[in-house]
Amino acid sequence: MKYNFDLPKLIIQYISLALREPKFSTFLIVLLSPLNPILANFLLFVANTKVELMQNGQVVRLENLLNDTFDNDLRRISITDANADLLIIGNTNPIMIGNINPVIVPYGDTDSTVDFVVKVPIQEQPFLIGENVPLIIGNTIPLILKDTPPDGLINKIKRVVQKYKISGKSFVVQEI
Repeated sequence: MKYNFDLPKLIIQYISLALREPKFSTFLIVLLSPLNPILANFLLFVANTKVELMQNGQVVRLENLLNDTFDNDLRRISITDANADLLIIGNTNPIMIGNINPVIVPYGDTDSTVDFVVKVPIQEQPFLIGENVPLIIGNTIPLILKDTPPDGLINKIKRVVQKYKISGKSFVVQEI
C-alpha cells in the first residue's frame, strides 16, 4: 500500500466546489498542518518496519545488517562458522596456542557448543593527552594503543544478532 500522500492536495480535493475559495482552503490546510509531522513519523515507521521484515537469519543478510548498522564505511564485521580452530576460554587470561586466536567470554556465557562467531574489529586509536593531541614519544611517533570497543557496542551487536538469528543457534562475539 502507498501511504504517502499530499495533504494539501487531498484537502482541496475533498472540499465541495462551492467552498473552494482560497481563504477557506488555506484555513483548512493550516488547521490540518499539525498532521504533517505525524504523517512523516508514520512513513519513517513504515520504512523501518519494512527493513526489519526483510531481515532473517541468513548469514549474508545478518552480516550486511551488522555492517550497515555498526561499520557502514569499512564493513569489517564478519560472521564465520565455529570450527575446530575456535578456542573458548572461560576467564580473562588470554592463552595463545600457535596461531589460534582465543575467544574470551565471561564465566556465565560459556557454552560448549557455539554455532557461529561474529567477528568485530578492534580499532586502533592514538592515546590522546588533550583534545586531538596525541602522546608523542621519541621521534614524534604517536603511541598507538589497541582500544577495545565499548561494552555498549558489543551488547548492541549481541542484541541485533539475538533478534535475527535462528532460534537454537548460539554465537560468540569475538574481537579481532
